[in-house]
Amino acid sequence: MIERLARLPYRTRLLLALVSVSLLPVAILGLVALDRATALLRDEQAAGLASAARTAAAYAAGSGRAFDAATANELARVTGSSVALYAPDGTLLATNDGGLLAGSLPAAPPQTAEVVATARGAGRLSAFAAVFTGGGLTGYLELSAPDVAVVGAAADLRSVLAIAIGLAAVVALLLAFALTRDLVRPLRTMSAAVARLRAGDLEARLPVEGDDELAALATSHNRLADALAARNRSLALVLGAIAQLSPSEGVTVLLEVAPEAARRAFGFTAVGLELAGPGGSDVRTSGAGVEPAEEPGTEPAEERIPGEAWAFRTPLRGGDHRVGTLITTLPPTRDWAQADADLLEIFASELAAAIRNAQLFAQVEELSELKSEFLRGVTHNLQTPLTSIRAFAEQLAAEREPAPDRRLGIIVEQADRLSRLVDQLLTVSRLEAGTLHPESEVFALGPLIRRAWESLGRDDHPFELRDEAPGWLASADRDRVDQVVWALLDNALKHGDGPIDVSVRPATTADGLPAGDWLVVTVRDHGPGVPPDDRDRAFERFTRLVPRAGQGTGLGLSVARGLIEAMGGRLWIADADGPGACFAFALPAESIEEA
Repeated sequence: MIERLARLPYRTRLLLALVSVSLLPVAILGLVALDRATALLRDEQAAGLASAARTAAAYAAGSGRAFDAATANELARVTGSSVALYAPDGTLLATNDGGLLAGSLPAAPPQTAEVVATARGAGRLSAFAAVFTGGGLTGYLELSAPDVAVVGAAADLRSVLAIAIGLAAVVALLLAFALTRDLVRPLRTMSAAVARLRAGDLEARLPVEGDDELAALATSHNRLADALAARNRSLALVLGAIAQLSPSEGVTVLLEVAPEAARRAFGFTAVGLELAGPGGSDVRTSGAGVEPAEEPGTEPAEERIPGEAWAFRTPLRGGDHRVGTLITTLPPTRDWAQADADLLEIFASELAAAIRNAQLFAQVEELSELKSEFLRGVTHNLQTPLTSIRAFAEQLAAEREPAPDRRLGIIVEQADRLSRLVDQLLTVSRLEAGTLHPESEVFALGPLIRRAWESLGRDDHPFELRDEAPGWLASADRDRVDQVVWALLDNALKHGDGPIDVSVRPATTADGLPAGDWLVVTVRDHGPGVPPDDRDRAFERFTRLVPRAGQGTGLGLSVARGLIEAMGGRLWIADADGPGACFAFALPAESIEEA
């Protein structure tokens, strides 16, 4: 029962409590009043019954009549009560009421003119009187009547009391309903404010009325909302400060930006950075009052003295690696709570990661520059002897005309192949370093593709070129586009056994290209094709989806995509209508007719 009541709404429980408390004293007072009224009625009835018994005893003694049924009936008629007559020894002689619960005298029968009134069970009262004649005690007389405390007026009193209690319950219920509504209204307002606060509305406040517990609760809520709003503003400032920490700009820029960002975010009067390094410490400060640490990597245990500025240190750690220390000074009026310390830890963690990443970026850039320098040196040193080998082989082949030596032709082919590989390596190096700057010129793609095919020397292989854009010119670097077309045609020859189909057409909306004028070139072979899951991997460096011994380095497609993107275009693998792979690239274009 208690558990079921506990699950009821708060207002319902409060309503039941108020009604119960209101009705309990009413019910108690009603019961006390009913008991008192019943006792008074019973006493009044007993007194009247005793008086009637005396009168009847006097009448019976004066009449000299025998104690028989006729006398009992006569006395009942005179008194209006039930009558029973007893012999001196207590034997019942006569009664006018067969239902009267009589038959014995009380334990102490009346003497002389004394009258004894007593309850006779089942809601009746009896009065006993002794009857004396000249010859002494004649017998005893009993008058009996219903107990009005049980019937009659007492029952009416109980009905009135029940009605009064019912009316009191209704009035108490109405008053309690109105009272609980007023009591619950502030709680509902608080609940709505808390819900708004939980939803992110930090402007939700409660009116503070009076000086009671509800007012104290509203004040506590408003203080909490103010604290959350302040923390939210601090978090926004910290996130803004973190956003300024860009590792790509280098450690020097971070050392200049971070102190000022921390000062604005936390309200420090001075901020310093101490970097950890084998060669000593590099301290950068913003403001004044920041001193280098006496022992790098330690935090002094210093309590804050009220009314004085407070300087403390926060270690900068990137994982297990110590990057440095953030040295800060708070003004005397600035409060500093655990939430502020947590935000500073977040800022310090992000700053440490940014400094560490900047250091790693610097190392990577240095290694990348060394690699690019190495590749440039290698390609230059390889290109010179390759040029000489190719020139001497061609000269020897010309001297042996009209019967050229096939071995000299192989030397020339392999020298060209190696020269192209060297060019690819050089292009990769320039793409990585960002030093490749394609030129921009307008030219027709159809003739360029035809010349690239002829340079491959594969007239025996089926080849078809469909130029569907005779009124369009590409806007790109001619030599780089030639390098891309040559790589795609060479790839088609390596992986396709059937004819090679090349088309040049203006772009359509189905190509998914940005707004503007574009030319799309597709190169399709009839080989095994490229599975959809491998299409992105096909452009990774040194990747060969269908390895063939002695053919390809895995750089051609990667270099081709890098060149196309450097010229503002796009290279992808399109869906082929049938077997084989279909490579497509798009370049900015101009219409001759519009020009």
